[in-house]
Amino acid sequence: MNLPGNVHRLQQYSQMLQQQQLALPPHFASIAQVLQQQTQQQQVQQQQQLFNYGLAMQQQSPHQMGNTQAAQSLLAMMSGNPQMPGSRPPSPPQPTPPPTPPTNPLKTSGNFSARTPEPSADPGASASTPKTSDFSATLPFQPVTSAVQQVLNTIAGKVKLYSLTLEHIKTTQKHVLDLPPIECASNLETLSRQHKELYDAMLQEHATLMRIFDEIVLSPGEVFHTKKLELQLQKCMKQLDLYQLELMHYVRPDSIPCPAALMITEQPFSRSIVKGQMVPVEAQLLLPSRIEIRSMGRVTADIVQYHSTAKKNGKPTGPYLENATEDLDNEGKVRLHLRFPIGTNKKPVTLRLHVNIKHAPMKCHNPALAQPGVRLVESNQSRPFIITTNSIQWRDSEGILLKMDSFGEMMEISWARFANTLQTYYLAATRQHSEFPTRPLTLKDFDYLSNLKFEQSKIVNLPAFDRFWEWFGPGLEKVRHQKNMCPMWVKGYIYGFISKVDCDALLASHEEGSFVIRFSDRFPGKYATAYVYQGEVHHSLVKDIDSAGNKRTLVDFLHEVDNVRTLLQYKSDFTGKVQVSRIPKEEILQEFFTEKQEARTPGYEELPRSTFRSMIPIATTSTTTTSTAAPPSPQQNSPSQESPCESPSQQNIGSSLPPMTQNRQGYNKSY
Repeated sequence: MNLPGNVHRLQQYSQMLQQQQLALPPHFASIAQVLQQQTQQQQVQQQQQLFNYGLAMQQQSPHQMGNTQAAQSLLAMMSGNPQMPGSRPPSPPQPTPPPTPPTNPLKTSGNFSARTPEPSADPGASASTPKTSDFSATLPFQPVTSAVQQVLNTIAGKVKLYSLTLEHIKTTQKHVLDLPPIECASNLETLSRQHKELYDAMLQEHATLMRIFDEIVLSPGEVFHTKKLELQLQKCMKQLDLYQLELMHYVRPDSIPCPAALMITEQPFSRSIVKGQMVPVEAQLLLPSRIEIRSMGRVTADIVQYHSTAKKNGKPTGPYLENATEDLDNEGKVRLHLRFPIGTNKKPVTLRLHVNIKHAPMKCHNPALAQPGVRLVESNQSRPFIITTNSIQWRDSEGILLKMDSFGEMMEISWARFANTLQTYYLAATRQHSEFPTRPLTLKDFDYLSNLKFEQSKIVNLPAFDRFWEWFGPGLEKVRHQKNMCPMWVKGYIYGFISKVDCDALLASHEEGSFVIRFSDRFPGKYATAYVYQGEVHHSLVKDIDSAGNKRTLVDFLHEVDNVRTLLQYKSDFTGKVQVSRIPKEEILQEFFTEKQEARTPGYEELPRSTFRSMIPIATTSTTTTSTAAPPSPQQNSPSQESPCESPSQQNIGSSLPPMTQNRQGYNKSY
């Protein structure tokens, strides 16, 4: 639905209501006037955006090309001037500067404003050439983000218009139902036609939002606004449905019950919830235009199970919910603070609310049929979630929920839909703000994941998802649950998604002791350290005993290793413009490392001893060992040869050990 068509419908709607001598709300005419004044200006801006996108089409990767074509097609559809994706739009005319428009009641808040580029770190550099690393080229993706934001801004304005129109329909319908039966019957068809036109318009905007989510890899803010607008549209459509049912109840009160709905408006699902955690849930009671509520009960929450977790006798082991009842406020809203005392054994469940209302007789064509009644109003089901009892269940639970949320009942989905859904789960797992995160998954990260696990395919199927989660899940679990890992990840101390080839290119120009920490490509959940030693870039796989065994962390490993001194800190915006900063290792240790102090027993002295590992007897190397590797050189077996990246405790094991980087299986291969 384009903007000029929207203005035309508003004018028809206004004329129709004036012919029926129904009062217009004071803001209705101003809305139509403002929309009509800004139509020409918006069309010119959209054409200019489309013209700019065509200039960057040849420089983009396949995924970015698909994003550009989808955004271009969406903008053309919203502007009422569809064009073939990838075609070069005609040069827009140069309009004269328009006068300052009046205040627009549909103008969205600052959260929906277009993203502005960040200033360059180099004072002498221009704003159009931000400072980036040598190996990371600037991605020409900023115009596409602006295009998506422009479409979302347009839909946000229409959603506000729909809300105002619903208020007017409520006033009009209440007035019509108070008329005598003959006069009321003559207006029912007109009201029903208005309902259908408005519902079709909202359904079209909802389809546009779903198309954006399925065809374009969105930024976190755009994903947040898309989901928010979808919820607002669903609420408007549900309210309009109640008005339609109210008209049907007027005609057939014996078969149509009192229309009412309870809608969940805020929920922290889909995700895994720790047993005993307090979870807020909000809902709102929606009512028709003309109803008198005499009394209502308390809102109660219940668990709806996908799979039974009960014992053989059919009864659960304990109460599923605590704090499960609450009263509605004067606006018909309720906020529950639920607590889940037992787990669901990695089985997804949903939540449903219900409330009893007692109402007076509703208006109908035959007053004799109007009867008071009691109605049980149930809400829609919440998104699925899993209640976990320990951190071991987290990885499998998140994988189950991510698969359900991404695929639903489908066997394959688009890459953009999967990437947008993965973004929401990643931000929740790393405890970041869903709209303004510090370190989101960037377009460069998505390209890395697509190359590594999906072969740049635009379609994701269930087997490909399972293979991806087997590699991605353990790493995300470490970031969330291991000590100090989440803040180190968010601050960019762990570089993360970068290949071995890109690591070599990144470190080639840096001095001795520079290093980065990344995820291993071949070993799920493992960290690999790339560092500069004696003028060459080496790669070492960090063992679990070095970063997780015996209450050790990655910070402890960095504290013990002497040959890594300067960390390359990673920072990037969503478009993939990477900025690398050099951070001395001492600053990281000062922030996260705490020296372990053992309590001494009074009256006793400590027995002098060496490190624990040096006291372990070393087995001699068997001469019958079969290996395809070449024997170590004399330099490698020399007592004076030190491991380039070895902790002191490991160096004391024995001088016959080869350097650590050569003791790692697959050292010369990609991790």
